[in-house]
Amino acid sequence: MEMWVRSAVVAAFCTLISLADIRTFLIPDRMLYPFLLLLVVIDIRWSYHAIPSRAAGALALSLALLAVRWLYGGLGLGDVKLAFVLVYAAGFFSGIAAVFSASVLALAYIAAARIAGKKCMEKVPFAPFLSIGTLLAMAAGGFA
Repeated sequence: MEMWVRSAVVAAFCTLISLADIRTFLIPDRMLYPFLLLLVVIDIRWSYHAIPSRAAGALALSLALLAVRWLYGGLGLGDVKLAFVLVYAAGFFSGIAAVFSASVLALAYIAAARIAGKKCMEKVPFAPFLSIGTLLAMAAGGFA
């Protein structure tokens, strides 16, 4: 039961956050914090023992993304916060797969846009790719 509830919550919030990022290139905190709170409530209800490991894994991967943001740029702080919430939702190993697949999808999108003739793409919303990557990782197997 918990798996279906978690998947439905993640899919719903990912859709809303992705639409906001596509329109404004911003990921609003007023959407992220309730999303995280709802995930914690789900964990309190069904798997309270997993909260510390989920939070630690999400923090570790978010710190890595924060380092990427600091060293190379191009990644917004909203993307880092969204990655924290999505890795908390999916689990550490699924989160690694989600971030990797999101990066591959974003690169494929940018390559396709350049081939199609778009010359200058200064900004690309990353939330849709993170969302798709997370949903794929969750569907592919497990929430560990």
